[in-house]
Order: sequence, then structure tokens, then C-alpha cells
Amino acid sequence: MAVRSHLEGLWSAELIGDRTIASIGVLVFEPVRVLQDGHEEGRVLGGDRHYAYVGTYRVENRRMDGRLRIVRYDVHEDGTPLFEGDETGVEFHGTLESGGHREVIELELTATGPALSGVTRVRLTLRVAT
Repeated sequence: MAVRSHLEGLWSAELIGDRTIASIGVLVFEPVRVLQDGHEEGRVLGGDRHYAYVGTYRVENRRMDGRLRIVRYDVHEDGTPLFEGDETGVEFHGTLESGGHREVIELELTATGPALSGVTRVRLTLRVAT
């Protein structure tokens, strides 16, 4: 029997703050190791028109934890930058619901570098399942 990943696929990501929601692009969760007990580890790749994202994630006992490095590559910004500085980091944490694959997941977000003030969560929406 094949073991299914909780997260494999293409996800859109939105930052959720005190009063705003800002779309930040897409993320691809690529599992490296998936076990029958629900343990999963992998990498995260993504970006938008101004930033590239790269990181790792881990799911164990339905608890999801991960870290993203966010690098600005567009030096000709046409508006207010979403993140302060050219490079920052964020950590995300949350609990996946039981019962298999979900199409929308909300996770707590913690900045490990300069980031948009007031942002506390990220909402992931599955766009293409693999």
C-alpha cells in the first residue's frame, strides 16, 4: 500500500495579519521521506514576482513545523515591499486535521528576521494535487 503525503502539491499562500490579507505567491511541498505512521519530511520551494522561498518542513503526529528563507530578487520594486530587507526568514507551525489530505491549512507564523509587522498566520490553499 502506498503512503500518501499530507502536503505534496502546489499551494497558494496568503499572509494573514491583524487587519489584512496579502497574497504571497505559491509554495510546492516536496516530500523526501513519508512513513506509514504519518511522519513526513521534505523541502518547500516557491515564490512570487518579488521573492523566492526555499525551506524545509516536517510532519509528525499531525504536528507540522517548518522554516522558510525568503530572498528578494526584484530590485526594482514597484510598490511597498511585503518584507523589510532583502532577506528574511519565517517559521510556521500548526496541527493538521485528522482524516487525510486537506485543501486549506492555516498555520501560525513567526518571523526569524525582518518581516511584515502584524502578520501572524499563513493560509495555504491546495491548487494542484499530485
